[in-house]
Amino acid sequence: MESENGGIGGIDHLEKGLLSDARECNDCEDDDEPILYSANFEEAEDDFMKLKTTQRMLYSLLLILAWGFGLLMFLYIPVRRYILRRMIRSRMLYVTPNSIVYKVIKFRPFFTSFHKLSL
Repeated sequence: MESENGGIGGIDHLEKGLLSDARECNDCEDDDEPILYSANFEEAEDDFMKLKTTQRMLYSLLLILAWGFGLLMFLYIPVRRYILRRMIRSRMLYVTPNSIVYKVIKFRPFFTSFHKLSL
């Protein structure tokens, strides 16, 4: 059912070094799979931030004009920009001869830790 190189064990072997910390991957020279290409998304960060901020401001303005509670969304824009900036900076792409790995470190906002304490 599973082939020698394509089974679940093969996937674990291929992505073992890539899913660990990127600095550790670059320092290790004894890995079986060399990283052919690694990329981050810092070049697209400014355009992404402009797009999301403009969307948020337009939604806020629409809700202010319609019902008046868009002001809360408008005040939340700096926090949202911080969260989006952290999210885009955490994305990495690694290409090896046998696999492509897209690594995202999930950002947890500060208020989720308070929610878990109350449960």
